[in-house]
Amino acid sequence: MNIERLASWLQITANIGILGGLILVGFQLQQNGEILKAQMLSAESRSVIDQEMQIIGEEGATAWVSAMSDPNNVSPEHHRIMEAIYWSTIESWRHTEQLANSDLVDVDPLSRVTQEAAFYFGNTYGRAWWAVRRDGALISDELKKIVDEEINTRPNYTVDIHDQLIAEIRRLSKAK
Repeated sequence: MNIERLASWLQITANIGILGGLILVGFQLQQNGEILKAQMLSAESRSVIDQEMQIIGEEGATAWVSAMSDPNNVSPEHHRIMEAIYWSTIESWRHTEQLANSDLVDVDPLSRVTQEAAFYFGNTYGRAWWAVRRDGALISDELKKIVDEEINTRPNYTVDIHDQLIAEIRRLSKAK
C-alpha cells in the first residue's frame, strides 16, 4: 500500500515537473522569437544606415559645415551627403521606436527625438529639408510632431550651440 501511494505521489510530482518544463520551454520559445525579431529589425535598420554612411564617406563634415554656413549654395554632392545624414538619423529614430513599441528595449523614443531633433534640424538647411521631406519620413506622427515642435522652439539651435562653443573656447583661451 505504501509503495503504491509513493508511486502515485512520484507520478504526480513527475507530471508537475514535466508540465513546469513545458511551460519553461514555451517561455524560452517566446523569448527566442522576440530576440529574433529584434535582430531582424536591427539588421534591416543597420543596412539602411550603412548604405547612407557609405554615401557620407569622408565628406560628411565638409557637407555639414557647408549646409550650416551657406545653405543657399550647397553643392549637389553635399546635398546628397546631407540627405544621407538626415535619412540615417530618421532611420535610427524609427528603429528605436520599433524596438520600444515591441517592448524589446526600455528606451523612450520620444525623449531621444526631443534631444536630437533641434541639433539636426535646428538650422536653415535642416528646417527646409524637413519641410520638404517630412511626409516621407517613416516615423510615427507622434515623432514628427516632436520634430516640428523642437525646430519651431529652437529654429537655430545648431548654429547657436556652435556659437556658444566657440565663445566658451575663446573665454577659456583668454583665461590661460
